[in-house]
Amino acid sequence: MLSMVSSLSLSTRASFSLVVLVVVAVLSAATALFFDWRVSQADRHINHEEADVRMATDLQAALFHQRICVDTYLVSDGEVRWRQEIGAHEAKFQSDLAALRRSAERTDELALIAKVAEADARYDDERGQVLALFDQGRKTEAREFFLSRMTVGYEGAMAAAESVREVNRTDMRSALAANSAAMSWLGTTMITSAALTVLLGAGMFWLLFSRILRPLRKMAAQVRVASNGADASPGPRIGSEVAELGYYLHAIVSELDEARSTARQERSRDDQAARLAALGTAVAHVAHDFKNALTSIGGFARFIERHPEDPGRVREEAAIIARSCTRLEQLVHETVDYSRPNMMEPVVQSLNAAVQETLAGIASRVPKSVKLEMDLGPEVPDVPFDAVHLERVIANLVGNALEAVGTHGEVRVRTRPCDLGVELVIEDNGPGIPPMVRQRLFEPFFTTKQKGSGLGLPICRQIVTGHGGTVCYEPAPSGGTVFRVTLPRGKVPFRKEGKR
Repeated sequence: MLSMVSSLSLSTRASFSLVVLVVVAVLSAATALFFDWRVSQADRHINHEEADVRMATDLQAALFHQRICVDTYLVSDGEVRWRQEIGAHEAKFQSDLAALRRSAERTDELALIAKVAEADARYDDERGQVLALFDQGRKTEAREFFLSRMTVGYEGAMAAAESVREVNRTDMRSALAANSAAMSWLGTTMITSAALTVLLGAGMFWLLFSRILRPLRKMAAQVRVASNGADASPGPRIGSEVAELGYYLHAIVSELDEARSTARQERSRDDQAARLAALGTAVAHVAHDFKNALTSIGGFARFIERHPEDPGRVREEAAIIARSCTRLEQLVHETVDYSRPNMMEPVVQSLNAAVQETLAGIASRVPKSVKLEMDLGPEVPDVPFDAVHLERVIANLVGNALEAVGTHGEVRVRTRPCDLGVELVIEDNGPGIPPMVRQRLFEPFFTTKQKGSGLGLPICRQIVTGHGGTVCYEPAPSGGTVFRVTLPRGKVPFRKEGKR
């Protein structure tokens, strides 16, 4: 047997062990599911029998209360409310009896319930005779009848209800015993399955260690020599699968080095092409904006040259030229800021203070019909950041929110501690951002504004990323926009962010 096993190949032995392990796992799972089903069935049966026991007990309680009410009615010399109590308890008894009849699942239970109904009918008739005698003024006869025949009827009805309860209690004890046996079998099966799984796992581990891991050490030495440029000529064939794998791996290493070199060259060319494409995009955007602005400036300048006698119109045209020049200067500054590295000078300081200072400078430009709120968390920790750069981010995001709400709306600025460090949230209830625009929010030179440069949000992301943080957008529940800026706490490596 051992010689036959040793003659099998490594892959065959590993596959066989894995198949056996899977079969054991499947059988264990199937057995566990079967016994779980058995236990759930037993639990259902136990709950059913327990409910029947409670209903039989309720029958006895109703009979007992009827007897007490009859006794009290006789003693109280026919007080009306006790007569009403007798009727209420009789109705309760009939309701419980009907529920017990509906719940019965076996013929013998139905027969016992029928006996209860018969005994109750006799008891009800005797109780009616007692009450009739009392109401006729034959009170002594009524009390004697109550103590004799009615008591016998009461005991018969109680005995019949007790027989129903005892049958259900017996069934419940049997179900509990079956449930206990099923749980015992389930425990034994799971322990046996776990033991088999451990044994098969140990066998698999031994097989992997002795037939794969140890030979891999020899292969690692060969690969190490090949990667250092040594002679890659194959050694003698020893016939094992692992040795063949080592031989092919030895030959592949040299090809892999060549492929890596080729990939580096391709990646370098791709990076250069990407940089040229980004530069071309930037130049195209800037040239387009400059062309439009210069065309406008030239037209207004020629008008001033032709009509210098109209000072009012000259001032108006000159003001337009000045605004165009200002916009060109802003475009140049933003393009330069985005293109050159940001020199960060981080200092551990309060984010709340930076927010307050920035909003104080913006507040004078906010329309009175727009509500600008600050909700600064008192537990926000100090974090390292460059105040000049971060205040520019805050001013840009808040300015965008104010533009979005227009002349009526709300802008809320919040700070909170988070897992990374601190979080700054700018939320507005404006019209929101269309889905197609959201994908290009942080794309350089992309803008939906007539006089925008398309560099505001890219510069914000560049600054925040330079602090080791993140900035992202999400739609607000109110339909507006939410921008979240996170900054890490503690000392983090600050990068010089340049154009990507």
